[in-house]
Amino acid sequence: MASLIRSYLESLALDADAVSERVQELKKLSLLQLQWKPDPTAWSILECAEHLVLTARAYHPVLAEAIARAERGSSDTAYRPTLVGRMFIRAVSPDPKLKVKTLESVTPARTGLGAAVLDDLLSLQTARRVLLGEAAGIDINRVKIRSPLNRLLRLSVGEAFTVLVRHEERHLQQADRVTKHEGFPAANG
Repeated sequence: MASLIRSYLESLALDADAVSERVQELKKLSLLQLQWKPDPTAWSILECAEHLVLTARAYHPVLAEAIARAERGSSDTAYRPTLVGRMFIRAVSPDPKLKVKTLESVTPARTGLGAAVLDDLLSLQTARRVLLGEAAGIDINRVKIRSPLNRLLRLSVGEAFTVLVRHEERHLQQADRVTKHEGFPAANG
């Protein structure tokens, strides 16, 4: 019987796979469409993707190091986020109640982004899949990391993985809203 933590990680991996499938769909758009913004202050699809790339690049090494140093062994406990973890997950998830200001370190470049950003995001998704598999042998509730984006924030490995996936879902919804805007360029435009 699979542990409850392993089951949670497998479920999270399926959610991450859905994110990857959505990114694959975005790759079918033209560069003009990928760079288009509804207004100068809004993000383009590529800016959404670049933000996710920057965030994953910050978190992945910290997660990899925590998983590598963690004590191995099966745990039959369920994934249980802390109160702070739940609040942070809610803040970065799709349809949040509060808007979170983007940190400068993960703010996308405002010009010059190319479609390769989507390949970078897919590559990071593949790397995350590996990390999720490696985390299956540890207690993702007990092993903690310090957020690479806010040194005051400590998250469990489980919370950090959840934050990354929910955050990606949020910004892919944002990218979807760009494609549905009435001024969005036609495919051959």
